[in-house]
Amino acid sequence: MVRQMHESGLCGFGCHSYSNIDFSDFEKVDVMQEVYFADQIFMKELNYAPKDFCFPSGKSSEEAIQRLATEAYYDRLYSLEIGKSYAYNGKLILHLTDISGKASNKTVKNKFR
Repeated sequence: MVRQMHESGLCGFGCHSYSNIDFSDFEKVDVMQEVYFADQIFMKELNYAPKDFCFPSGKSSEEAIQRLATEAYYDRLYSLEIGKSYAYNGKLILHLTDISGKASNKTVKNKFR
């Protein structure tokens, strides 16, 4: 089913790590091994290298973000932590942003670095 969805071109898939480990404890995670093994499955099954990475459970660390933004080929890294989104080393680091429907354009603009 995933193969059909990918081949249809109607949806895309991103990486989420190999073992779904918590990336917020950088000392306990081999970041590059986690993404390497997951990416190998994408290549084997879909002949596809994902450009998006979402941290398992949405939890990240600054060290993991810097490592992936520097050494991995993802264009976008997603976190479910509240924070400002920004560009780092040519990659987009996207955090949740708490914006209400009544926010002004200036308020929205100030949520991003």
